[in-house]
Amino acid sequence: MNTCVQDKYLMELGESAVAEFEQRIANIPSELCSAFNVAAMRLQDELVRLYKLVALCARSEENLDKVASLWEFMEGMCDRFAHELSKLDTEHPACGADLYYNQILDLRNKCRRLGEMHR
Repeated sequence: MNTCVQDKYLMELGESAVAEFEQRIANIPSELCSAFNVAAMRLQDELVRLYKLVALCARSEENLDKVASLWEFMEGMCDRFAHELSKLDTEHPACGADLYYNQILDLRNKCRRLGEMHR
């Protein structure tokens, strides 16, 4: 019997992190890169926490279809977080979002490989 977090709660965690990010950056002046970097770092940290939770769930899951679906969920969350960063990069082009964006895409690719491996 698997007692991991239900999918809807994983989604809620991810969406909550995005909403908090949007609130934090709403009033950042375009020339203020330090606040941007703190917000981007926090967003990335939230994604990594979600990844770790999904990894724990996948490790204890016996159903390979469910494991694949967990990694597909994480791939989608990476897309969602990357989208938020790309919007912020448009508003703060000189603040170096590429670093955070590329790290999120690397994690997305890892999740995709794990999903494909469990199909």
